[in-house]
Amino acid sequence: MITCGRPTGLSLPTPAALAAIVTTAVIGWLAAGAAPAQEAESATAKLEPGLIGVGQIATLTLEAQGSGLKDLQLDPQFSLENFEIVSGPIQSQRWQFVNGRTSRSESLIWRLRANEAGTAQVSQITLKVNDSVFELPDQTLQVQKDPIESFDRYGRRRFPDPFEDLPFSRRRRAQRLETDPDLFLRAEATPRKPFVGQQVLYTLYLFTQADVGAINPEQVPGFEGFWVEDIPQPANLEPEMVEIQGKRYGRVVLLRKAIFPRRPGRVELEPVRTRLVANMPDYGWLGSVIYRRRELYRTSNAVTIDVKPLPETPAGFRGAVGKLELSAQLEPQELRVGEAATLTVTLEGRGNIQGVLEPELPVLEGVRVYPPEQSSRSRISGTWVHGEKSWKYVLVPDRAGSWEIPPLSIDYFDPYEPAFRAAEAKPITLTALAPLDSIPTIGLSDVPRSAPGPIPDLVAATEPQEPSPGWHRKPLFLGGTAVLVAAMLVFPVARLLRSRSQSRRRLCERLRRASTMQHGRRAADALESAWRDFLEERFEIPAESAAEQWPQRLRTAGLRPAGLAELGGLVEDLEYLRCAPELSASESLIAELVARSLKLARTLR
Repeated sequence: MITCGRPTGLSLPTPAALAAIVTTAVIGWLAAGAAPAQEAESATAKLEPGLIGVGQIATLTLEAQGSGLKDLQLDPQFSLENFEIVSGPIQSQRWQFVNGRTSRSESLIWRLRANEAGTAQVSQITLKVNDSVFELPDQTLQVQKDPIESFDRYGRRRFPDPFEDLPFSRRRRAQRLETDPDLFLRAEATPRKPFVGQQVLYTLYLFTQADVGAINPEQVPGFEGFWVEDIPQPANLEPEMVEIQGKRYGRVVLLRKAIFPRRPGRVELEPVRTRLVANMPDYGWLGSVIYRRRELYRTSNAVTIDVKPLPETPAGFRGAVGKLELSAQLEPQELRVGEAATLTVTLEGRGNIQGVLEPELPVLEGVRVYPPEQSSRSRISGTWVHGEKSWKYVLVPDRAGSWEIPPLSIDYFDPYEPAFRAAEAKPITLTALAPLDSIPTIGLSDVPRSAPGPIPDLVAATEPQEPSPGWHRKPLFLGGTAVLVAAMLVFPVARLLRSRSQSRRRLCERLRRASTMQHGRRAADALESAWRDFLEERFEIPAESAAEQWPQRLRTAGLRPAGLAELGGLVEDLEYLRCAPELSASESLIAELVARSLKLARTLR
């Protein structure tokens, strides 16, 4: 036995024995790695501790065990009751090689905060591991009002650390890393008891005492039953210092929207859930300051709004709510019989007026009044939405005369008084002159007489004349005339076909440009404008005609009924897209309308 200077009784294996041991281990390792990867064998769920206080943290661990070297892909699903996620999931892995067999386990860990006293539960736990699905039992713990005293892993009560005041002590660092930063979300709505159609300002605030590096909203209210306008926020969020219960916070506006309730009743807006990344300061060696990134989850409060119905509405009320003004402009005010004048009526002011109907014009004897073409837009001034809606009427007098258009008015409800009021425009006078007289005919008496000339020689006039020398080329003349007539007929037809192809090509290009727009109203205006110019150029439909009249005017042009029905449905969907809430998914509707428009443009001949 070779001792090699070792203590008595301790010997080394011979080289042959050592080689055999290594060979056996390598063969076992390769056999385990070469063996086909097996599926997961088991999965467990654990929620601890069993008793915590309100606001304290519990740990949820989902673990899967399997054999082989193949990675375990975990896909968890569960529901939380009286819990909110503070951080996680944190993934950990471990594997073992025992007696030639490789085993592997992977875990997902969440930190959960208890919200209220009572029972807190994690239910409907499903863990998909590769191709296997495990349904795990529900995990429950009790939450008491007062916090639980801190104990170490041996069950001993933790006593104050005499060195915990030192910023770089190990226990102080551990406590600081485990303590959640003081930040929370708060949603507010002003006013909380609005009238139907009145603007409500919805604001989501972040109150924080930590440096937040990233914010990702994961759940926002759907605002069903509201018209919604986005209020843009600056790219760089500037915090405002406020004090709450003796603590100073930095307050930042994360989301701000102007919402307009469409029906009375109590409406609850869902909480907002966001994922945040906070930069937490920590002390390294020798007291150096370093920052660690922590992923956090926060949920705001729900907001309840009690929408009051409008008082008894007058007979002429058309749904306008806000502080509004009405104006009217006629261009030109003086014209001749048969010419057209445009009357523009504009309603504008603070409020949402997208759904307001056009004012009724009085009957003007001797003047043809065509249905109006309407347009609307809105702009943001501070935190208020200012709307503007215009109607353009075409007036054509049939006889000479003068007509006074009385003051037009639209009733609206002022929610800040509150009372019904009338927005009135000034009266306008339309004057039509007689048409221009036709050019007078010239009589024989107005033609100057020329001096008498010599009487022509009647004998010479009666003598036979020699035939013209050019008439012997009559066949060539007739052939050239035929070619000229054919060219006069073919060229206009070819020019007409080319013009139609170019107008259709311009329509398709404008439709494709509209598909890139994300704003619903802008896309609707672009699509309608493209169709309006095409119909005017192709079918001579006046540009001031209302979109609802397009199918009726095209019926006289011999368009097929299927195309008329498709155009009518397209006009209705354009109006819906123009008035749709901003939070609704409008991209798919824009793409659908563009595709339908392109298909319809190819069928119009």
